[in-house]
Amino acid sequence: MTDTDALRKRLNEIRWQLRGEARLAALEEHLVAVEADGDRPLLNSVLAALVDCYEYSADSTRLLVPYARLLHELDTAPEHFDAALLRSVYWQFKWIVYKLRDHPDVPLASVEDALVQFRTRYAEAGHSLHPYYEAEHWVAYHLGDDERAARAAELVRTTEPDDMSDCEACRVNDIGDMAACAGDDEAAVAAWAPLLEGDLHCAHEPHNTLADSLLPLARLGRLDAARANHHHGYRISRDKDDMLGYIARHLRFCALTGNEARGIEILAADRRAYGMPLEPSVRLQWLEGVQALAGALRERGIGETLLAGPEDRDWTADDLHAWADAERRAMCARYDRRNGSTVHSDRSQARVEPAEPYPYVPLGLKALPQAAPAPAPDKAEELSLEDALVRARAGVEDVAEDRVQRWLAVARIAEAQGAQLDAADEAEVLLAKADPDGALEAAQDLAALAANLFAEAGQPGRALLCR
Repeated sequence: MTDTDALRKRLNEIRWQLRGEARLAALEEHLVAVEADGDRPLLNSVLAALVDCYEYSADSTRLLVPYARLLHELDTAPEHFDAALLRSVYWQFKWIVYKLRDHPDVPLASVEDALVQFRTRYAEAGHSLHPYYEAEHWVAYHLGDDERAARAAELVRTTEPDDMSDCEACRVNDIGDMAACAGDDEAAVAAWAPLLEGDLHCAHEPHNTLADSLLPLARLGRLDAARANHHHGYRISRDKDDMLGYIARHLRFCALTGNEARGIEILAADRRAYGMPLEPSVRLQWLEGVQALAGALRERGIGETLLAGPEDRDWTADDLHAWADAERRAMCARYDRRNGSTVHSDRSQARVEPAEPYPYVPLGLKALPQAAPAPAPDKAEELSLEDALVRARAGVEDVAEDRVQRWLAVARIAEAQGAQLDAADEAEVLLAKADPDGALEAAQDLAALAANLFAEAGQPGRALLCR
């Protein structure tokens, strides 16, 4: 086996065996070895793989450098590109305009030049201009040029896609996003229906659309749908670094719809975002979500509430609000300087502090009126305490209709066994026993005890819920 063959084999191993930042690190190291070997087709394959990997990372703008090199290789030595690699280069070109647009330090002229190249290269290669018109629309919207955006949106709707266009799921999301950005929530939700109903999916759908739909649904008064989309969307997006933008939208939704306690939990669970090298547009979404949550708590007069913040420590809502506001304004100012307008600052401010308040969206996290307790199961049917706890905790996460009964079952089993529950589990049992249809004072006492236990267990969001 030659050195080149061994390097090609190693590239395949990296592609199939590694994921995330581990794959990125291996590809970056492998690129150095391939450069030393001098095989141009293999070099192009590694560059293309690196671009793909960056696209699905926390900071996808990193793909700009290897892609520029890949495009230079294509223009100067096209003979080193086979059909599959050539198709990959054209496919990846769609990403470039968005990455240039999303990076405030890239001159606007470079963004517009990339758009021209996009159209020219696709037209010369015989590809549909459908993805070009999508990019044209989003650049225009970014700049606040409503007429240009509307013209491009119409061309998106009337131009036939081809195999160089995004998948159907992503195209459907795009059509809905265009309607939402034009202020037509009804049209947006109607366009998203195939995604929201589970008929279409891909690597990023319906995750993206579930996050996009939250506030439009709230504005339309479809609160049950907003609630369901939040629970489903956050569940399938959490712990995925390339979906932190979606998580930020869930965070802002909670902050604006009276669900600060849920927002506190999300912020604590995803606090890693503070220290990650996020692309600018995702970082802005994160800052907006953080500021909206901290602001909502301040509005309630509880600015002293501790929240997960940067520097791996907790901040008061007052301090975190000031920090996020300053960071957000500075980032928006960079976009506005580049674009020659205040569009970015104005839109971001409206997202953090909407002119009209959103309706309260009940997420079902508080105890609902309880049905009569289910009869105790026969001893043979009784779950173990461990199994009962797993089932009860899942009921909280899934907002199951019988979650109260699940915790009452935990209480019954623990009492029979003389077992001591952890603080958080004991708090859930107390909430289950707090009958909203019974004596108000007794229910309030149980809720206060539960709040103390949740705080002891390091769950400030659940503690706030009990207030």
